[in-house]
Amino acid sequence: RLHLRQQYHKIAVSRRWLRLAQKLNEVTLTGDYLIHAGILARAEYRHDNSTVPYFQKNGIPSSVDSQSTVEVSLIASFGPKT
Repeated sequence: RLHLRQQYHKIAVSRRWLRLAQKLNEVTLTGDYLIHAGILARAEYRHDNSTVPYFQKNGIPSSVDSQSTVEVSLIASFGPKT
């Protein structure tokens, strides 16, 4: 199964003497695959972006306005299968 999720946030951000309206947008695509009863494989790709630099890169806070992440996991369920 594939799942697509999108979120949008508009917030006020204070940067020293400057006040900005920041808009954050996030899109996530998740895929699930049942390998065997009680074992689920999941892969997820997420992309975040902002109208102002907000995300950390190379240890420098608030240096870029977007980032992408990838996650792969195995989920095991122990107990009665329903």
